[in-house]
Amino acid sequence: MIVIIIITALLGLASLALVYFIFPVRRQRERDIDIVTRHSGESDVSDWWKNFREPGNVLRDTERKRLRAPHNLQQQKVGSKEDLPVDFTDWDITICYRNRKDPFPYKHYFLMLVKPDSSQTKQEWKLEFSLNLDDNVGEVKWSVKSFKQQEEKKEETQKVTDNIIERIVNVLYATNFSYCLRNSENFANYIFDGNWQSHQLTQNNYMRKIFNDILSNEDREKLSTLPLDIAGKILKKEDIMFPELEGMLEFRNQTNLRGFRFPEDDYNIIVVGPTGAGKSTLINLLFNRTVCVTQKNDKSNFASVTRYAQVVSGIHFCQDGEVRVNVVDTMGFCDIFLENKEAADNLLRDILSEHSKIDKVVFVTYGVISAAHQEAIIQIMDRFQYPRKYVITHPELAEKRDNFVFLYNKTEKMTDDEKLIKLEDMGKKLGADIGHKIPVMMLVQGKEEEGIEAENYVRSGLTTSVNCLSDAEFDAATKKTCKQLRSVLLPHTREVLMSPKRLNIAQMQCPIQ
Repeated sequence: MIVIIIITALLGLASLALVYFIFPVRRQRERDIDIVTRHSGESDVSDWWKNFREPGNVLRDTERKRLRAPHNLQQQKVGSKEDLPVDFTDWDITICYRNRKDPFPYKHYFLMLVKPDSSQTKQEWKLEFSLNLDDNVGEVKWSVKSFKQQEEKKEETQKVTDNIIERIVNVLYATNFSYCLRNSENFANYIFDGNWQSHQLTQNNYMRKIFNDILSNEDREKLSTLPLDIAGKILKKEDIMFPELEGMLEFRNQTNLRGFRFPEDDYNIIVVGPTGAGKSTLINLLFNRTVCVTQKNDKSNFASVTRYAQVVSGIHFCQDGEVRVNVVDTMGFCDIFLENKEAADNLLRDILSEHSKIDKVVFVTYGVISAAHQEAIIQIMDRFQYPRKYVITHPELAEKRDNFVFLYNKTEKMTDDEKLIKLEDMGKKLGADIGHKIPVMMLVQGKEEEGIEAENYVRSGLTTSVNCLSDAEFDAATKKTCKQLRSVLLPHTREVLMSPKRLNIAQMQCPIQ
């Protein structure tokens, strides 16, 4: 009788396991197949999907090898304007795509360049980056338009500028094709607007479903990130923004956050926020020169081109000596390629050490703060134990806000009233006290040797703007942002390194293994 009861119980547990583990996996697989089916136009892709998941599948194994290769274009030679078939200045350029089903359902992107002409004969060129199946490498191809008009789907058109021509030259003779990291959509978007993006690889999209299980965490960080050789062409550390401005950071070096440990006697700043918020550009302002890779889409808009967490280090000259400052330029939280929790865990795991101390955590937002952005930023605030308004029960906890700064960025075209409204809205959505006064300790001028200090205050919430008038000229509002960042973020005396208010990461209750 007892044996029968035990067997019955085991069968019951097996049934529960079937319901809670196997069925959800099956349902997820069915949803993935459904997504791919809808985009393929076929009635059923179950057989194709099953074959693709089989060990030894050529497409799957080949793409895995491409993911392990260096993330660059492997250009056959350096391109120049003389390599272009014609001078495309002031032509119309249109980003287009065609639906393809081989070797799997996806959108193949390309660019159409058309010379506006009142005559009957149009001059049209097609530019694309695709996989040459004969030798299994990428190929940049120019061709005269020869396919039917109805086969193409147009997304957007603009005039060809000098920047677009420069970007075309940057990618000529590229060969290192990858469906995940360096595909036709990356290529077309980069030329068109400067962003190396492939929306087909965003979370829950069909190409992401196809390749997701062969993507490592490092691969996901590379998704829609500029290839290293292009990024190297953009980065120019010698460009000083305001030669007359003193008291900013003096650049020393830049390194990957992974494996980096903050020395206890360094001053450490972490900058977080959504992709495209302008974090890298604001860090450039702290150094008064270009130290983080950014790409200008136009004269007033900057787009981040790196999603690796980087540490930019410099020296700050305080009244009583030098302080080494480390600024972490994080990849975008609320990112469309990484889950919020995954991005948060990656950051905290990288900075977590027995002696890690953080002096300022800076949250940057812009535009409309979506529900997804709000949730992700609050999650980071909670990880760093920011005492949000609705959790404060004791007034003495308010001083813990001294380590947090909130910046609402990209306010170039706003009035003062509009800026204030946006900043207040940011505070409400994040549960942050943007009016909190952060004490700033400074040595009294002329009394430095005596160690006499004076306490001043800066607001924890600020609006910032960056407006580039030309390649090397910025406006007065950008200079004001420089000064604001210097006041609220940088140390004014070495004594801050002795402060008990510094955030001790190891003491935080962070669920990091």
